Amino acid sequence: MKKFINNILLIAGILITLILAITMLPMEQDGYLQAYNKKCQLLEDTPSPRIIFVGGSNLAFGLDSQRIKDSLNINVINYGLHAGIGLKYMIDDISTYAKKGDIIVFAPEYEHFYTIAYGESVTLTPLMAVTHWEKINLLDIRQWTILIAGIPQLAKECSLMPKIRSPKDYSVSGFNEYGDETQHWTLESPGTGNAQPINERLDEQFGKYFTSKIKTLQKTCSVYVIPPIYVEKGYHENKKKMSEVEEFLQKEGCPFLVTPKVHVLSDEYAYDTYYHMNRQGVDKYTSFIIEELKPLLRHKHDNFK
Repeated sequence: MKKFINNILLIAGILITLILAITMLPMEQDGYLQAYNKKCQLLEDTPSPRIIFVGGSNLAFGLDSQRIKDSLNINVINYGLHAGIGLKYMIDDISTYAKKGDIIVFAPEYEHFYTIAYGESVTLTPLMAVTHWEKINLLDIRQWTILIAGIPQLAKECSLMPKIRSPKDYSVSGFNEYGDETQHWTLESPGTGNAQPINERLDEQFGKYFTSKIKTLQKTCSVYVIPPIYVEKGYHENKKKMSEVEEFLQKEGCPFLVTPKVHVLSDEYAYDTYYHMNRQGVDKYTSFIIEELKPLLRHKHDNFK
């Protein structure tokens, strides 16, 4: 027993040493995930009433928050960044910022309900690093396992040498003051590649956690769930899985505001994936959201147009 405890302490000591060592390595200052810190600052500084959009990069590459703000006459924060952060982390994190009067709109990627609810090591681990590990208390044991798995890759990618970037690289400097990635608006689409099929079973355990957290948030805020934006290529590849998510959320009392098909555009509106939109696609998705939210918000605040 004593030997077992000593082994556990040794392993824990090695892991702590690794994490501390990683915190001393320089993170790329213009790296894409650095935008997370900017978004958290927006959550701290932007007064309520406000709309907070929560999801992955379908939001980062899909919204024109200035238009939403001007159309609905309310402050807007685009928290969307990367699906690989995990929807569990997103909803736990946003719950710490939620204020009375907030309107929180979730647009989770469908993969969150099948494979990446708890995040991916290539994203969650560097996210913790760019935040200087300040939010590590939000992680549960499953997320810790993912985090630890990503430490070797993080150590490999950290470098004292500056990286050479091209204009098409994702970076924090590509985000505007609302949290929208706008650098790609003027770039030519490189193509979406093949849509990846979702083959896994729906994670009902996480799905119920997500809907229970939404119901808790609804005691303080107005909360809605909308389908992410997609183009037809991705929609047709995973149509049945999208319907399964829609049916699950309906059953759990947190339905999509509109059916997934409403947020499907033709392939010409894609930028570099089937859920990242080019400038014209951003305009379309933004228009959808304005029209969907307007009747819901008008009666809540006198200043809505």
